[in-house]
Amino acid sequence: ESTKLHATYAKMLGFNDNTCTLSWDDIFDECRPVGLDMKNFVRRAKYRYLQNYNPEKKGRLTSKQSSAWIANLKKELKDKPKGIIAYRAKQWCQSKENCSSFSRRDLNKQFKNTCKKDRELIQLFCSEKDRLYGISYSEVPRSLLTNSNVMRVINEGGFARSCLTRYAELFKKKEFRYDWLTGLFPMVKSHLSKEKREYMQGNIFLPGALKEFDDRGLTEFLFVAPKKKIAKVVPTPVPTAIPTVAPTPIPKVAVKPTPKPTPVPTVKPTQKPLPSQFELALRRMRKKRLKSSDVNMPLFKKEFVFEERVLKAIEGPLKDFQTRNALNDMKKYDKLGSKVQPVRLLFLKLMIDKESHVGLWNIVSVLGERFYVINDLEKKLIPVVIHLHNSSKTKGKWQISIVRESDFIKSNRKNKK
Repeated sequence: ESTKLHATYAKMLGFNDNTCTLSWDDIFDECRPVGLDMKNFVRRAKYRYLQNYNPEKKGRLTSKQSSAWIANLKKELKDKPKGIIAYRAKQWCQSKENCSSFSRRDLNKQFKNTCKKDRELIQLFCSEKDRLYGISYSEVPRSLLTNSNVMRVINEGGFARSCLTRYAELFKKKEFRYDWLTGLFPMVKSHLSKEKREYMQGNIFLPGALKEFDDRGLTEFLFVAPKKKIAKVVPTPVPTAIPTVAPTPIPKVAVKPTPKPTPVPTVKPTQKPLPSQFELALRRMRKKRLKSSDVNMPLFKKEFVFEERVLKAIEGPLKDFQTRNALNDMKKYDKLGSKVQPVRLLFLKLMIDKESHVGLWNIVSVLGERFYVINDLEKKLIPVVIHLHNSSKTKGKWQISIVRESDFIKSNRKNKK
């Protein structure tokens, strides 16, 4: 966000295009991520990079306007900087000890230096060679994370903020302190707030914010299965026999009654969860050797019910991933819809339950009506080919039909020929 602002002002002041480059090749293409999460983030960030951004939107200043703007900047450098440009300029000129005689030439040098520094740090971060850890010296990143959709989804116990704070405290001694970030974080947050941005975490935060869709086995966070109450079997207490004492003064040995065995409650075996309508349709197709098998959609809708808080938390981000641009990029870079990277059934069910018709039509338009899905709702591992369709035959309702993989492969081969 800081680099984008510098690039905008570089255009306004008439500086060379190379003063503050925003080229993907010069910045993120130089990333060398190690972990899968960062690899996915970098690959997916490309479709969103510089979206709705135009550095020439504010136009170019005249020579007189440019001089007046620099004069105002010099005044701000003498006091506490209020904006991102002034803050970064003061950081630079203080290191050079020439804030008092800050000229247009100095400003050009400062822009180049700042943007170069930003590029190098972005590449350090996305190559996972940084030592940021919990950024204990600034509260802003933790605040932004705890208010993002990521933490709203997984913050089941309400301890997200305290967990992040503790993490920052634990690794405080290991982290590398980037002092200038202390002032930059609140300024960027203020800048995005003034511009009324949809995502206060920055424009490319979103591609890495839906990790829950990448991790198998996190469906516990995304739906609430009805809990069955199991009645506890309480054993009936057996009265203890009291020995009879004879009225004669001659002591007699009391005969103790034979102890009765304590009844052990029978533990009923845990019932296996019933297969979903999706799984039943798949079994029906295989057993009867059908070409296709329809999923019972009314019953399927009642299965794996999503919590309202989850739907609200991921509604915004999901819309972003339903655009044609996003789907085209995921198809191109992630092979979305193929056997290698099948679409998650969880994702489709969310969209069908929310009646996200535009998103569903975009999926059909980009991936086609037939593509691979994986039943992550029941943690199945083998991709299945489905036919996602909506027509007068289905009465305008979305229908999932499972089709034979062999027919799908043959059809694809014919189309390629």
